Amino acid sequence: MPHYRSSKLGVYGKIYEGDARLWQAVHNEAMTSHGAVREWDDNEGIGVIDSPDTPGGCWAHFSNIVADETRPHVLTAGEQVTFSYEAGSQDGFDYRAVLVWPPGVKPGTPQRATPHRPSAAYRSTLTIRWSDGTVTTRPGER
Repeated sequence: MPHYRSSKLGVYGKIYEGDARLWQAVHNEAMTSHGAVREWDDNEGIGVIDSPDTPGGCWAHFSNIVADETRPHVLTAGEQVTFSYEAGSQDGFDYRAVLVWPPGVKPGTPQRATPHRPSAAYRSTLTIRWSDGTVTTRPGER
């Protein structure tokens, strides 16, 4: 296994010199920042948030947006947001958003759990043909 050495600015301005894996481990906890949405692709449900804390940008996915019934899980370029992030490579970015609080949603509000609903696009049926010639059919969950 190769040994990587680095010198990176870490938490509270401390510089970590040595093994890059140590720097990665220190930065695995989500940190909170404020930034502006650089770009957002509604079709893909992904975008980038710029902040001084995340040089090069922070990758964001629609599933990480804290939203309520009145707001869809989308962002708009130029929008100011609060977000928590973690270090980690995602689509060429060194940071990825853990939660994003858009305008109108209080930072720190937890992500609502989405109720489990079976997909309307998929339905299954189980059919058993027994050796005596009888057939048992059970519809799948809907």
